[in-house]
Amino acid sequence: MRLLLRAVLLLSVLVPTGCGKAGPSPSEVDRAIRDRVAGLERGAASVRGQRLLQPKGVARFYRARSGAHAWDQNGRGEIVLAIRDIYRDGLNPADYHLAAVERLMKDRN
Repeated sequence: MRLLLRAVLLLSVLVPTGCGKAGPSPSEVDRAIRDRVAGLERGAASVRGQRLLQPKGVARFYRARSGAHAWDQNGRGEIVLAIRDIYRDGLNPADYHLAAVERLMKDRN
């Protein structure tokens, strides 16, 4: 379950999310997610050079959502906070690509 959470969090922040002022529309984001999920099902198990440990779990997660994005601009701060606080569950935030997620969020501001 931890690996699935890690993969879902990583994919959700590394796929374009429309967070910037000139970013893609929500429908474009959903289309990009569906394309990525199709790639995961074919074995393309990395996002921006970050290897996904549970690509099939990520694919199932987004298939269950019909390819719709899970987080938007309002929720992106919650993602970072959730990763930072994961140590409370005895897990290491670095295992959830915290530095990469924070860099991406900074770049999108």
